Amino acid sequence: MVLKKGSDGACGHKEHKEKVLGYIEKGIQEGAKLILDGRNFKVDGYPNGFYIGPTIFDEVHPEMAIAKEEIFGPVVALIHVKNLDEGLKLIEKSEYGNAACLYTTNGKTARNSSTVQWPV
Repeated sequence: MVLKKGSDGACGHKEHKEKVLGYIEKGIQEGAKLILDGRNFKVDGYPNGFYIGPTIFDEVHPEMAIAKEEIFGPVVALIHVKNLDEGLKLIEKSEYGNAACLYTTNGKTARNSSTVQWPV
């Protein structure tokens, strides 16, 4: 995968890259569906850099490591919920909750989420 400049996930050093790659492997092992794989990401002109491309997992469950732990890399874990209340409860249970994001096709839900007082 080769993306435009600025879309990379630069890791500061080899150990950091290996740690993020470990989380990607853990997500696969735990059964999450890898829908965008950034493991073989290359940046033109930097063949020895420590880069990981955007990585997206779907069908993630709250008990999975990629959902519970902070990865500090370009990895997104999508967890589907039935409604805004279920999503907010999931955030409240999280030790961190700093990676919460709402994707919806329902305009009312989107407008209501903007009135939530953070932190919940």
